[in-house]
Amino acid sequence: MAWWNIFAKGSAGPPKPPRDTTGDDDTNYIQRHCFVVMPFGLKFNSEELTKLALQGFKLDPEANITAIDFDQIYEKLIEPAVTMADKELKQKIECVRADHVAQSGFIHKDMLERLALADVAIVDITTQNANVFYELGVRHCFRRSTTILIRRKGTHIPFNIAGMRTFDYSDDSAVPEGQTQSPLEQSKVALARAIKHSFSHKENDSLVHNLMPNVSVQHSTYPILEQHWIERKVLNIRKKEIPEKRIGFITGDIMHIQDVDAWINPENTNMEMARIHDGSVSSLIRYYGAERDNCGRVTNDTIGNALRNVAGSTGVEPGAVIITGPGNLQKSNNVTALFHLAAMQGEPGYGYQPVRDYPGCLRRALHNIDLFNSGIRGFEGAKRSAIRPPKPAKVTSVLCPLFGSRAAQQQPHDIALNLFYAAVVFFQQNLDTDLTDIYFLAYTEQDRLVCESAIGKLLQEGKIALAQGDKSAEQSVHEVAAPA
Repeated sequence: MAWWNIFAKGSAGPPKPPRDTTGDDDTNYIQRHCFVVMPFGLKFNSEELTKLALQGFKLDPEANITAIDFDQIYEKLIEPAVTMADKELKQKIECVRADHVAQSGFIHKDMLERLALADVAIVDITTQNANVFYELGVRHCFRRSTTILIRRKGTHIPFNIAGMRTFDYSDDSAVPEGQTQSPLEQSKVALARAIKHSFSHKENDSLVHNLMPNVSVQHSTYPILEQHWIERKVLNIRKKEIPEKRIGFITGDIMHIQDVDAWINPENTNMEMARIHDGSVSSLIRYYGAERDNCGRVTNDTIGNALRNVAGSTGVEPGAVIITGPGNLQKSNNVTALFHLAAMQGEPGYGYQPVRDYPGCLRRALHNIDLFNSGIRGFEGAKRSAIRPPKPAKVTSVLCPLFGSRAAQQQPHDIALNLFYAAVVFFQQNLDTDLTDIYFLAYTEQDRLVCESAIGKLLQEGKIALAQGDKSAEQSVHEVAAPA
């Protein structure tokens, strides 16, 4: 079957009604996460006790040795600093202390997940607590950035981490003569600034990733069952709103999404779709776009055949785009067209890896949507057919998976951020495009976290703004319920 024939006759149908974006904001859905690792309760400074022991003194239980109240440090310094950063970033930051999720003092799955996935971790090394250092090591293995080391001013830093940046704080609440703020208040402002900086500057602060830059940790995470739509308005280079241009992400299973005109399908340069049981976006598109009998068996590999007919046996160049109709996805998901993007390259014995210029691949796919809307069919770098399919309605919205974010030697946060940047740049450079909405698919919890992180950075840099329907700068989520 020729690729142009899988556009069903009259497949565009009547214009889709605009999706309702006036629902209540879910202010608790999209938020950043701060995990605090520190001692709790009253603790003595281990350095002071060590000095006493070295001097041969016996510790008198009635001796006047000042203990550090870490509960007060958390409540009067760390929590308020996180709240202050929360308001400056215009995003909700959930602050959780490690001992609040501990089970009988043991490291467990929930704590490990928080150490791995928290947007920022604050680690208090003041007493050189063994549990704190164990959790710091776990964090440094999982994440190469956004770990803030803090210590009470004047305390000792162990040799192994002596070269690492450490934030010194004071818990003295007395206001010195001639000043307007206490050392505690000054520390609070400085810590809030450090938290804000950690979100906007993804500097490598992990000793592990500094010494072993090729280390990559892949998180096994579970899929999201609920569907949420998170949207932000795109701003131009002068930080003024571009009318009707939005980017965002949609959570959940792609097969439950019914209100996006076109889907981008990241494929390899051979345009060989995944097997129908592989559990990837390519396999889902191939299976649900095909013709099937009453038992669910594929009787006509509609989209797979179309790609083979166009790509042939030699495949395509990286970044090429083949446009096909949606097959049965038009009926099940209201999809107008599929844009198959050659975003992966294979190497015998090593599998498929993303092409180096993956943000450029996304921009080329978006450019092909513009060509499609203008009546030009085909893909870049290949001969276009003289036969054109029936002209469908304009593609105004597109859904793109986070391709490359699960590949080895790739940092998911960096991949997602660069893809979001590419979408923003496309809108800034193509003001007259018919596209109005670019969404990314967040199927798993890790996808959601990296999308939230990318949205947060773009929001902070003034490249996007809160979408219509957001009630205030501190209510930063817009949710649309999943279709029944």
